[in-house]
Formats: sequence, C-alpha cells, structure tokens
Amino acid sequence: THLDSQVKVLLQAISHSPASIVITDINGKIEYVNPKFTEVTGYSFEEASGKDPSILKSGKMSQEVYKDLWDTITSGGEWIGELLNRNKAGDLYWELASISAVKDDQGKVTHFVAIKEDITEQKKTEMNLRDAKQKAEESDGLKTAFLANMSHEIRTPMNAIVGFSELLRTSNVQGVEREEYFNIINTSCRTLSNLIDDIIDLAKIESGQTKIVEEACQPSVIMKELQLYFSEEVQKSGKALRIVMDFDFPSDLVTKTDEFRLRQVLTNLLGNSFKFTDKGLISWGARLIDNEEIEFYVKDTGIGIEKEHLESIFERFRQLDGSSVRKYEGTGLGLSVSKSLVELLGGRIWVDSEVGKGSEFKFTIPIRYVKGSTMTPDDISSSKGKDLFDWEGYNILVVEDNVSNFEFLKAVLSKTKSNILWAETGPSAIEIFKENENIHLVLMDIQIPELDGYETTREILKINPDVPVIAQTAFAMSRDREKSLEAGCIDYISKPIKPLDLLNLMEKYIPVVK
Repeated sequence: THLDSQVKVLLQAISHSPASIVITDINGKIEYVNPKFTEVTGYSFEEASGKDPSILKSGKMSQEVYKDLWDTITSGGEWIGELLNRNKAGDLYWELASISAVKDDQGKVTHFVAIKEDITEQKKTEMNLRDAKQKAEESDGLKTAFLANMSHEIRTPMNAIVGFSELLRTSNVQGVEREEYFNIINTSCRTLSNLIDDIIDLAKIESGQTKIVEEACQPSVIMKELQLYFSEEVQKSGKALRIVMDFDFPSDLVTKTDEFRLRQVLTNLLGNSFKFTDKGLISWGARLIDNEEIEFYVKDTGIGIEKEHLESIFERFRQLDGSSVRKYEGTGLGLSVSKSLVELLGGRIWVDSEVGKGSEFKFTIPIRYVKGSTMTPDDISSSKGKDLFDWEGYNILVVEDNVSNFEFLKAVLSKTKSNILWAETGPSAIEIFKENENIHLVLMDIQIPELDGYETTREILKINPDVPVIAQTAFAMSRDREKSLEAGCIDYISKPIKPLDLLNLMEKYIPVVK
C-alpha cells in the first residue's frame, strides 16, 4: 500500500506538471503523454498513443540534431537541447527538452522519457533583442558616418564665409572680383542656413514637435514661383538642362494645407533633381486624382538610384554614396524630412528610378476645399513681394539685445525712411513705449534679457492693444510660433531673416495705422 500511495503521488505530479511529459517504448512509440503535452501540441492522449514523437517535427531542424539525440539516449545518456516543433494546428513553437532512458533493475533500457518546456516566448524575446542589437549597431554606424559628413558640410561653407570675409576686410578688391566674393559668401550662408533648417526639422519631427498649420493656399502660385526660381538656378549653373512645369487643374484651385511645408517638400525634390542631373530635362508638375488628392511629380534624367537602394533612400542619415570621396554635397536629410512632412500633410511619397536613366519622385496631398472661396493670386501672400517701401512718418520699435542683429535690421529698414527706435531689454521696450505713444509697429525678438519677448508683448499690448507686434523667432525653438501668437503677436518671422521677406511682412501691417 505504501507503494500504491507513492505511485498515486507520482501520477498526480506527472499529470499536473507544468512541463510536457512524454514516455515512449524502446522503439520510440508513445505510451503516455500528460495533459500539458496536449495543451501545448493540440494532440490528445488517444491521438498521440502508439505514434512516433516525429509527428511534432517542424522540418526546420537539421537531421544531425535528431541523430545526436537518438545516439545519446540509446547509449544510456541524457540529451538536453532546443527543438523547433510544429503543433497539430500547424504553428511552430520552441521547446527546451531533456530526454533520457529509463532502465530496469538489470540496467536494461525499457522506456524513454522526455520532459519539455515551451520556450517560444523566450526565443521571441531573444530574437527581438538580437534584431534590436543589430539595428542599433547599424544605426550607430550610420550616425557616425552622418556626423562626419555633417561636420564636413558645415565646415565647407563656414570656411568660405570666414575666408572671403577676411579677404574683403584686408585687401582692396574691387569690381567683378568683389562682387564674386560677395556671391560666394551669400551662397555659403544660404547653404549653411538650409543645412541648419534640415537638422532642426529632423529633430522636431523626431520629437513629434512639428505642427502642421493648415491654411487656404493656391498650389499653382507656389509652383510658378518655384519654376521661376529653379529656371534661374539652371541658367546660372550653365548646365545643358531644361526645367519644365505643368499642372492639370485650374490655376485658381484653392486647398487647405500647410503652404510652407508643401513648398519645402517641392524645393527638396527639385533641389535633388537639379543637383543629380547634369544634362537633359527636369519635368515636374501636379495632377488631380478623383478630385480627392493632388499628386505632385518631379522627374529627371539624372544619375538614378539602384534598385536595392530604393527602399532605404527615405531613411534618416542615408545618402546614396557613403564613401569619403563624394561627388555630391549634402547631408542626406532632405528625403527623410520630406517623407515625414508629406505624411504629416496626410499624403504618401514614393520613387521610381533606373540607374543612369533618371528618377521620378511622386507624392500626394489630400484636397481640402475651402468653402465659399474665390481667392485670387493677390490674396495669397507671395514671397515675390514688392521691393520699394516708403514708410516716412512711421515709428518702428526694434526690441533686440544683440547689437549686430540690430545693426542688420537698421540697415534693412534704412531704405524705408521710417524712424527707428531701439530697446535692448523687455523693461526698456515698455519704457520707450510709454514715452512714445505713436509707435506704429514693433519688431520683437523673443529671446531678450530681463523679461522675455512674450511677456514684453503682453505688457505693450496693455498700453496699446492695437499696435501690430511681429515676433522674430529662432527657428530652432519649438512652439515659438504658437507661443508668439498666444502672447498677442500679429505675425512672426523666423531667423535667419531675409531682408525682403521682413519688409513684405511689415508692409502687410504698416498701412493699417499712421
């Protein structure tokens, strides 16, 4: 009876075991399986009885593993290892198995027993970790190459700016040469500014801080401007290249989207085509699809992209040529930023290309019609504004703590015949405002000492709620734009400031008061 109760306990233990237990005869035919085995494999006791455990084989393990297992257990040893099996439903699962021989009193093998634990989840975690590690290593490699590339990109225009500025200061260059030096400095500043914009855009997109501001805009106006700009660039470059633009919708079509971001994506794609195409044609344009979206395309006869790179071309830090000797300048950020922006606008972007033949980039944006809108091109503020301003008799307060920035603004405003007042801090701006009641417009730097631009704006508007305040925001700062408008600013302009853009923006608000 003592033996009976022991057998009972053993049976209970085996049937409630959290591991699968299989007992076979010496030929490997199944004699017993516990409930856990049924739960894991889907085969009942009846279905498994008399069968070979090979019913669980997945066909994905090497024959060597099974040979080693059989050799080990038939010679009386214990085999421990991982097996990839297939359950009754056809799904794969991993098991950690311990299989050994059961011997009688004479040491003769009578049965084999397998105790197995389902380790599918652990295996998944392990594989995920391995993938993550591989991805992280690849990403580190890409970032290192990107940073090396970036420092080169920044240093090149910086060297030109520093070098040629010094030459203008120390040598008496005149005429054509002087003009050439200025052009180089100007181009280098533009390059640097674009580069910084890209880095900042990327950082803002990564951290989810890029806000899309949808307003009524006219795609045809943006397209005509870009066509004009790139035609000039093509002409200046001396390349044997033509650029042709076309769209198949009425030029007064108005849609709600973020005009600034749409222009940015188109500029990126056209800039790429221009950079990578030495001769032939860039044809670009847009068409309506089912009156629901606009599809833009930019097609060139440039260097093209290899098939295996078509997937990765929109990834961050990628540039086709990762080598140190590169024919083309650039950070490889443009396409990554463009893809994120197109998706934020509610569209998608893709590319078709053939090496040596050229590429065609396409992207869509949804059409959001503006009710009751019959906007004319004049209503859309075009960056090609006027360039002569007469603001005689107007008082403009410039709030700016940086002397060289103020000197720049003063130089820009000098042609307008306006009267300029200058405050270096928030409190002194408020003071000047109290003393001069007839200030017609305020240019407000946001980052100023003692009292920031937001607070200063609020205080000034308490004194005169009607005065237009235009914020100058550092593009890098997230939410600058929203916070400026919340503080009561009528508009804003991002640094680095282009003189004509600033004057055209001010012109919008100056005629209201005098």
